[in-house]
Amino acid sequence: MNAMVWILSLLVTLSSALAPTAVARSAWVGGVVIKDEFIPLALQFSENGRSAELVLPTRGGMRLGGTVSRTDELIQLDLQSPEGFEIQIESVVESGFLSGQLRMPERALEGSIALIEHHKIADARLGAVAGRYDLEAGGSVWLSKSRVGDLALLTGSLGSADAPKRIVYPLSETEFLVGGVSSGPSPNGVRLEVPRGLKIGEIIFVQPDGTRRRAIASDGSSDRTRLDGLGIPLEVAGAAITQEDVWVKSGEVRLRGTLYKPQGEGPFPAAIIVHGSAPSSRSQLGFHVRLAIDSGLAVLAYDKRGCGESSGEFEPFTVARSASIFSELADDATAAARWLRSRPEIDPKRVGLIGGSQAGWIMPLAGEREPWIAFIAATAGCAVSSGEEAHHGELVRTLGIAGADEALRSYAGPTGFDPHPVLAKLEIPTLWMFGDRDEVIPTRASLESLSELILAGRRNYAVHVFPNTNHNMVNSDTGRPAYLVPLVTRWLDHIGVTHTDSSAHRANP
Repeated sequence: MNAMVWILSLLVTLSSALAPTAVARSAWVGGVVIKDEFIPLALQFSENGRSAELVLPTRGGMRLGGTVSRTDELIQLDLQSPEGFEIQIESVVESGFLSGQLRMPERALEGSIALIEHHKIADARLGAVAGRYDLEAGGSVWLSKSRVGDLALLTGSLGSADAPKRIVYPLSETEFLVGGVSSGPSPNGVRLEVPRGLKIGEIIFVQPDGTRRRAIASDGSSDRTRLDGLGIPLEVAGAAITQEDVWVKSGEVRLRGTLYKPQGEGPFPAAIIVHGSAPSSRSQLGFHVRLAIDSGLAVLAYDKRGCGESSGEFEPFTVARSASIFSELADDATAAARWLRSRPEIDPKRVGLIGGSQAGWIMPLAGEREPWIAFIAATAGCAVSSGEEAHHGELVRTLGIAGADEALRSYAGPTGFDPHPVLAKLEIPTLWMFGDRDEVIPTRASLESLSELILAGRRNYAVHVFPNTNHNMVNSDTGRPAYLVPLVTRWLDHIGVTHTDSSAHRANP
């Protein structure tokens, strides 16, 4: 412990008599912004307010405990993990919000912290509010059950279930506060009004200027029970869906998952949902879970390593580290596939992978390691290197999609992970689905790469481009998600996954 930390600890001890009572027995949730990265966190104060515990769910669930003191109007926390990692917080509390500075002395990092006092909501109530809602002015909103540490709340996304997530903080049984995509809660944030009861037909978004926007439950009346906040009705195509929470071991990491399956003996065809780049839990995979279920598959969705209830550490994407990151995540996907394949109600010859964005790199890697995987379906995946993808994203900001596509041809920078060697040999039937208005991945370059592979003999690849559709597979003109189920269902039937004859041919037309 360095001298500064020792002095701060001494000051905390000497001023313990001044420990704040205003925060006693309270729980707070929000996050800190460090180097433009928003890191969610939860803070729980003890009964007398003189000690506290901080939880960092996207950092492997790290927990730090320590003392609390008060100097004038400031509340100071000196926290330490069992491994010795230290965090210091200097903050003020006003009108139900805690704000200030968070410091990590050992890493010479600091950032602005913003938390809101947590209002505990019954799990059944959160489940009732969760689901998809269609805005009267166009577009859709997805609300999903989630957690930050031990605190239950909601996350929301606009346009598609896989769009960037915002924490939705409960203020009461009927009012929530919508946080920012990359920032904590703000007193000037959008409020969400929800009627009482377990059947939610509509919700109201209240803008800071008082403007009210109505959103209708996507099933018209919200009278169909939803599963796990994913917006998945219990009745899909006339078949009842059951769910089972499970654990999957991947090396030293334990992945927490949920298995969704039709009732009956099976054996059922099935899919594992593979994550994109975000630090997401299984409750945030609703778009792809729903796609798989509606396409006639049992589904295993799991919390990404270091997220939700899964152990391990989440590592954000970088080009330099992309090969290592993707390899580790492919290990998790193959571990999940092997686990699912071993279940007696699952047909081991009809287990595949479905996912979007970053999953387009990870799933072929998993298929290379486990060639028995029956199929891969990727939405907005990338068939060029991670270096090209990252550079294209930077170009789009100034040149637009068409200009970035053209400028990318002369890129000579770091490649990072290059999928071409894997894709050139992969024999698993793979469906690639793109949007032609995707600003995140270079669609044109990916199409050109896949075209070359198909012409070279990789007939197991099928490609479909949705017009006017963005990275989240949402129509940019209407705000409506692209309806992928008919395409995916026909393709799965063609390759023999959902066909009664599971030995049907595996090549694409």
